[in-house]
Amino acid sequence: MHKIKNITRMLFLCITIFAFCGPNTGKISRDLLKQKIVERLNHRSQIIKDYICEMTTTRLSDSPRGEMKSDMTFRLYKKMPDKRKTEFVEGSRNGEKITKEDFENFGRSRSGRGRESQPSQLSEKERRPPNGDRRGDRMGRMFGPGFDQEFDLLKYFADTKIVGSEKLDNVDTYKLSVKIKDQNERLASATIWLDKATFDVIKFSGILRKGERIDSGEITNTYSPVGPEGIYMLAESKSKTLMVFDSPMGEMEMESVSTSSYKNYQFNQNIADDFFAPEK
Repeated sequence: MHKIKNITRMLFLCITIFAFCGPNTGKISRDLLKQKIVERLNHRSQIIKDYICEMTTTRLSDSPRGEMKSDMTFRLYKKMPDKRKTEFVEGSRNGEKITKEDFENFGRSRSGRGRESQPSQLSEKERRPPNGDRRGDRMGRMFGPGFDQEFDLLKYFADTKIVGSEKLDNVDTYKLSVKIKDQNERLASATIWLDKATFDVIKFSGILRKGERIDSGEITNTYSPVGPEGIYMLAESKSKTLMVFDSPMGEMEMESVSTSSYKNYQFNQNIADDFFAPEK
């Protein structure tokens, strides 16, 4: 009987310790979290030198001019840390086929949209006009194809709070909340879910900052462990925006909803630097 009582006490003690110290408590210091994020980013940079993937985007928009649906496929290239290129593959608008020539002509007629992206030599503030107008280059970068889904968490870590823990698709995560004070940034706030095991981002949700043409908007990215060693890579991006702007016909509103899927990743393809050079 005495042995049974001792065993019962031991079991109760083990359960209590696990309840308070187990992996789901979500308790981690800010300093340790930052250290783990830095370590993970460094490890990722050693494992992935470059990659190619395919992005397919479906966009639905509604304005006084009518509804429009576009489906486009792009091939994306990236070489660490900051070389990027986007190539148009195929597409259609309201069921009508878009050729590469059509797409390039459209890009030339509307600044910043549709062109193959090249590394910019300008800083973020130089790209954005001082009056905060989000037209031109910024509009193309916000809604066009490419790599705008990346978010530098360390840059805003001072304004990041650890909200707690949450399980997403059977993955234990740390949930973070970020308030972005810089008025030059297109995002006003963000919520980020980090895998507790790897410290990779597995979900990102951001609220767009209201500006010259953006009345409201949000973006949600989800990631899948398709990279080497199970590294999480962008799998799907969904966005919803309401734009308000002046036109010759007066003030106009345009709602837009888009979904982009990223697949067929190819890693470490030894892409040459010359491949990213601007075309003459």
